[in-house]
Amino acid sequence: MRIDRGCFKSRTSFSRKPLARILKKKIKKIFKYTFYLAILLLIPTFSIAQNIKITVFNKTVYNLDSVSFDHFYLGKISRDSTVFISSINEITMHGDVPLLRPFGIIKGKKDLSI
Repeated sequence: MRIDRGCFKSRTSFSRKPLARILKKKIKKIFKYTFYLAILLLIPTFSIAQNIKITVFNKTVYNLDSVSFDHFYLGKISRDSTVFISSINEITMHGDVPLLRPFGIIKGKKDLSI
């Protein structure tokens, strides 16, 4: 009786090429999804981020000296004049009013709220 061994694969004929292709495909797939995830996390930071611009207008009849808003020093603001602040990244609001209001000196009075 003769056994035909041609239809059975022996253990020694295992090829490394299919395994290398499978690993390469898995690594590409992981890299692809990691790249997509990084893009999804970075795009909103560039598109949603805003630079807040604030206009401070002196409605009083006095010339204001040493005006500051939060930690920004604005200096002197003349009567009926405007100062723009454009380097603020965030501001805390209390309803429609900013939580930290501008402060300044009017004719020798200290820390008088505007």
